Amino acid sequence: MSLPNSPVTYWEEKILHWERLRYSQWLFFYPLSWTVRSRLNSSVKIIKKRLQTDWLVLELGCGSGIFAFNIANEVGHYLGVDIAANAIALAKKKNRHTQLQFLAADIMKISFEKKDVVIFLGLTDWLEVEQLRELFSKLHTNNVFFSYTETKVVSSWNPYYYYRIIMDRKSFKYSYRARNYSEVEIRKLLKDFGYSVEIIKPATLLNPGVLVWGKK
Repeated sequence: MSLPNSPVTYWEEKILHWERLRYSQWLFFYPLSWTVRSRLNSSVKIIKKRLQTDWLVLELGCGSGIFAFNIANEVGHYLGVDIAANAIALAKKKNRHTQLQFLAADIMKISFEKKDVVIFLGLTDWLEVEQLRELFSKLHTNNVFFSYTETKVVSSWNPYYYYRIIMDRKSFKYSYRARNYSEVEIRKLLKDFGYSVEIIKPATLLNPGVLVWGKK
């Protein structure tokens, strides 16, 4: 099997298969899928509790719209952006909500209009520090809700550590792999861009994913 030579081809080859493995009810016990499923379920509850019905929502790295369809009735307008055109095509095919829109684009190459909240779940793990800072510099919002994988939890005695080595290894054709962040790094990032920090869901031994809300 040939290796992808860009993030676009990487995600177009990976994302739909990745979603099927982690969100299918028939694959509930797929190794480590509970971490992603838990993040989705927790995020849906948090957003439903905090969103105001007239809010404009931007989701980055939306995939085929799984999160969007879970919160569709809570948003005034939603725009989901993903680099994988095949995932966006599927999202558009499934969409039955006039308030939801989807766009295939590289988030690092486009500009964003002002939104009430920007959401990205899983995206942080695929951005280097410089890219994450560049992304925050382009956002026009008072609220950001996102996830990251906590460095301190993903160590050699945690099963997620080996998952990262095997499944998210760096391509030989380009430097692109999942990474972890520390709470110190995330707090500094948000502070640098004028956000206060609320750790809504901290990392645990079995689930290294953290959910964070930043507010100006």
